[in-house]
Amino acid sequence: MIIKDEKLAPLFTSANASFEKGKPTTPSDFEKIATIITSDAESETYHWLGKFPKLKEWIGERVLKDIASHGYVIKNKTYESSVNVSVDDLNDDKFGVYSPLFSEMGLESVIHPNRFVFELLKKGFENTCYDGQYFFDTDHPIGDKTYSNVETPDEPTGTETPWFILDTRRPLKPLIYQKRETPILKQMTYRLDSHNEMVYGIKARFSAGYGFPQMAFASTKELNADNLKNAIAKMKSLKDEEGNPLGINPNILVVAPNMEWIARDLLEMQFTTSEWYKI
Repeated sequence: MIIKDEKLAPLFTSANASFEKGKPTTPSDFEKIATIITSDAESETYHWLGKFPKLKEWIGERVLKDIASHGYVIKNKTYESSVNVSVDDLNDDKFGVYSPLFSEMGLESVIHPNRFVFELLKKGFENTCYDGQYFFDTDHPIGDKTYSNVETPDEPTGTETPWFILDTRRPLKPLIYQKRETPILKQMTYRLDSHNEMVYGIKARFSAGYGFPQMAFASTKELNADNLKNAIAKMKSLKDEEGNPLGINPNILVVAPNMEWIARDLLEMQFTTSEWYKI
């Protein structure tokens, strides 16, 4: 069975309209915690990670610091989603029944990076960042000293649920979302004769990685007022290799779904400012 060419263009227009309609109109949560970097290659190397820029008094000659050549590489990955549409349905003018499916594909194209980035945050206990340490670790090097951005119970059981506080108000957020190809809907007709179906699909290329670990703190202790205040204090007390305060000021609390209402009640009791977000 064959579909006339003049029928394909309106079908794709309809499918693409449903695809775009399914996309949320509000920014995704991952954009609050990850800096979006546009990529134009298979991978990107972030040589500049490792130097936290700060102003200092200019006395005498300008002090030049080489950017640390850690060579932190984020490699892009490819993702796809495809839908098979029966040619019989198309010839019977039943294409409209597929509209919710295309809208769902539009939604998925937006929320998949959400899942990807937040899963990466959770894996910060086992994934390394630019300095070769786990993103959440007790001995990140800074000059000839070390610092910690993680806290665990004195007697951990291994079943604790982690929570995170982040400083996201700087140009570089704690995580990096590397965008190579934005998801778009495409119409493929190569299966018409052999499979009696049309194929519509989306393809995306992107990846994510870690920025400065100083801007994130993870804890597997109980989420309560004392432990939250202690974690905030530790982030605010971080200093650079010369002993100067980094000026870290966390503003976002990230928790698992089963801790949502604990977090909401806690922040409403402890903070009146709207600068604290609960993700």
